[in-house]
Amino acid sequence: MIAAAKLLPLVIFVAAGIWLVQPEYLRWPALPAISQIGRTAIVLIFAFVGVEIALVPSGEIRDPARTVPRALFLALATTTTLYLLIQTTAQGLLGPSMATFASAPLAEAAARVLGAAGRLLMLAGGIVSMFGYVSGDMLGSPRACARSAGPACCRRR
Repeated sequence: MIAAAKLLPLVIFVAAGIWLVQPEYLRWPALPAISQIGRTAIVLIFAFVGVEIALVPSGEIRDPARTVPRALFLALATTTTLYLLIQTTAQGLLGPSMATFASAPLAEAAARVLGAAGRLLMLAGGIVSMFGYVSGDMLGSPRACARSAGPACCRRR
């Protein structure tokens, strides 16, 4: 339920905004500096965090040697595709002005496509996403601890 609630605003944004992308906003004027690539890589690491929690119940899955790699590949492929679509749409809508909306660029891009309701939808989706992340982490981390080191590990914390 939370996954659908957090993905729906993003899908609506991409579906509505991809048609209004300005191609000139997608051109690279120059290659980024090495330091910028490093900072971006750190953000990318956080963007894909969470896949490991999906492995916690893998022992309870029928034929995990077959199912888990397929599920991980599908999840990563879907996530990467969605991230690329979101970035292309936002960059194509905001262009060089994207940096001026550093606190909430997706909300600004959604507002340009869907008005004030789009901004609100994107901000609400962000809240639901953060709630889902924290909830999943709260439920998955103790279970991972119990499986890896036994109940004594969880009592020490």
